[in-house]
Amino acid sequence: MNCSLTIHRLVIEHCLPISGGFASYVVHRIDEYLPVPAVLSQQLFTNACGLGMSEETLECLLHRTTPDWKYAVKAAVQGGHLHVLRWMTERKDRFGPWRQAFENVLDIAATHGHLDVVKWLCEKGVDYHELLEDGIDESTAEYIEKSWLYQHDLGSALTCAAEFGHLDVVQWIYNFCNGSTYSNSIYPVRTPINLAVERGHLDIAQWLYKTSGGSCSTESMDKAASLGDLEILQWLESNHLLKFTVAAMDGAARNGHLGVIKWLHETRTEGCSSRALHLAASNGHFDVVEWLYDNKHMNFDISENTWINAALGGHLRVLRWLHDHFPETISTRTMEAAAKGGHLEVLMWLHELRNKEWINEKSFFQEIYPHCGQPRPRLEVVQWLHTHYPNKFITGLEAAEMGYIDIVRWLSDNSVEGFTTAMDRAAKHGHLDVVLYLMSHRSEGFSNQTMKKPADIEVHCLFEAF
Repeated sequence: MNCSLTIHRLVIEHCLPISGGFASYVVHRIDEYLPVPAVLSQQLFTNACGLGMSEETLECLLHRTTPDWKYAVKAAVQGGHLHVLRWMTERKDRFGPWRQAFENVLDIAATHGHLDVVKWLCEKGVDYHELLEDGIDESTAEYIEKSWLYQHDLGSALTCAAEFGHLDVVQWIYNFCNGSTYSNSIYPVRTPINLAVERGHLDIAQWLYKTSGGSCSTESMDKAASLGDLEILQWLESNHLLKFTVAAMDGAARNGHLGVIKWLHETRTEGCSSRALHLAASNGHFDVVEWLYDNKHMNFDISENTWINAALGGHLRVLRWLHDHFPETISTRTMEAAAKGGHLEVLMWLHELRNKEWINEKSFFQEIYPHCGQPRPRLEVVQWLHTHYPNKFITGLEAAEMGYIDIVRWLSDNSVEGFTTAMDRAAKHGHLDVVLYLMSHRSEGFSNQTMKKPADIEVHCLFEAF
């Protein structure tokens, strides 16, 4: 089934656009050899709408399925394919989408910056708030929306366009509704200018401020600082709009924006919290760690979690610095974190440094070895752990169950134990390559326990037949 869908998708994406008027013939010939179930035909039609295929291609696919118009319309809007939307809505055979399929798609068009689609949707629809302002009661407004006109919310669309940086869409919507926008009662801080500032869209923030005035929230300015957007911060300062909290410098420290930190230090008085150095160290920003320590004379909150986070990220330089300045905070789980992150260099340094008094072997070894690097264990880490901590590394059972074929091979070559039910585990979790390897290189085979559950019997019979 997956193979069939893949071939049809490739045909739609690469063959039909150059088929020169033979789209129907091409699809028909493919369908003779690889028929596609109805649910997959729906997916193919939706994909074709999202790719902006020709009307001929869409007609061909439409007559082979019953589309889910909601997803097809969304795909066309997201792709900005106005000709597809017109093809859908101008049909005379009643095979097109219902009005409900267009609900709230204006936000999608604005989010992706498709101005022509935004204009078309606005011409076809009516704003819900405008109906209510005209004195129509809410139930009647809902009936009008669902029966005759596409529903949209211009205020929401304007916010989406501002958030994702589409100045032309922002300007058009603002002018289309004569400067009347509607606040978000559920999320009042999600105003266009707030989101423009948060996302660093200076041109939009400047235009909105010049056009409608207003101010930005403290939260938005803190987020702009955390993203390192010094230019927009300087613009806010020049217009006397800045309102910060300590979250601004904390966020900049977390994300390693030393330039913003220095600027805040020189121009503002809010400072940072005691967690700023922890945030910088946890994320490996060594230059920020040094600067904060040298310039912010305060009692920083450095804990075991600082070590764990730095080790998990493989930030050896930061770990060395922590050892020099905060040695008493080292965690018994630091090596576990380094192994989970798959950072061999950090493991080797910690191994040389370690003192058996701060190693809790039970908690350490119970959790460390099934991971040895996320999302997939690194073979060199497993090999190193096998050498320095024998009999406490990932077992053949665990490696087979998780489908780590390279580790299964290495463990099989270097250990005779730990594979008793490995084939059962691999088969149960669908790791065919591991099962085939174990069948060829191990003698354990399937265990008798495999026959206890119907699902396991099915898997067992499948491989026995193979």
